[in-house]
Amino acid sequence: MKKTIAFALSAICLGLVVAYFIGLYPFFIFDKNPISQASIVAIKDENKPFQQFNFQEGNYTAYVIISVTDLMNSWAGIPRNRVLKSSDKQILSQLKNCEFISNGSDSLKIESRIYLLKNDSLIYQSGLVLDQDFEGIHNNDSGWAESKQKGQLLRILRQFEAETKPVVFIQ
Repeated sequence: MKKTIAFALSAICLGLVVAYFIGLYPFFIFDKNPISQASIVAIKDENKPFQQFNFQEGNYTAYVIISVTDLMNSWAGIPRNRVLKSSDKQILSQLKNCEFISNGSDSLKIESRIYLLKNDSLIYQSGLVLDQDFEGIHNNDSGWAESKQKGQLLRILRQFEAETKPVVFIQ
């Protein structure tokens, strides 16, 4: 019995170490299903989705989950990690300047995501396309919206840090 428990714990630890090195961590545990919540906060201006958030009040955190496919692109200056995080009020405030042009269409392959939390509760989420030549957001409310100023979103994300916690709980 003790050998079985020791083996199971060793396998879990080894799995976490492997996940760490290949960039599959952290694991996100949601209190609610984020897929069914589309856009948690109704966005007032879909061309500037971050404009309505006052990042100077409250505790905001943004997580960017970069897909393995997007991670293979070599973006100069972006941390080579699947999950980026920022709680810095000045960095998050820069998101308010991001403007997107929505054409209402759907994009088929969006694997990267951004989650915005206020006081550890999910308030906004969107799909992301992060490419040096092409960037934008996608959510169920407004569909696909391309960045109006090429490279602006990537410049902001270069300031994010790699997430180091193996598990992130989101309410």
